[in-house]
Amino acid sequence: MFKAGELADLLARKDVLLRASAVQRAVLQVELGQVRPVVGWLDAGLGVARLIRDWGSAAAGLLSARRTAAAGPGGLLGRCLKWWSLAQSASALWRTFRTRD
Repeated sequence: MFKAGELADLLARKDVLLRASAVQRAVLQVELGQVRPVVGWLDAGLGVARLIRDWGSAAAGLLSARRTAAAGPGGLLGRCLKWWSLAQSASALWRTFRTRD
């Protein structure tokens, strides 16, 4: 199947590749230590941005509903749109607090 020299060459090549893999793994561990703090800040920033987006959506819905109510009755369609906006805002807040566990 294999000649005597071929098998020894393949085993030597395997050892070289395993050592190179170990070196690359060590380099990646060092880089991971350097990148982890940056990713932590980024993750925290994204969390704050999502929270602001949800609260902003709720505030915009409430403000538009208040503005609509201050403008007058507006008929059935205006009231339906106001309640729809409030329901969307409440739903966004509910999802925000429900997924925080």
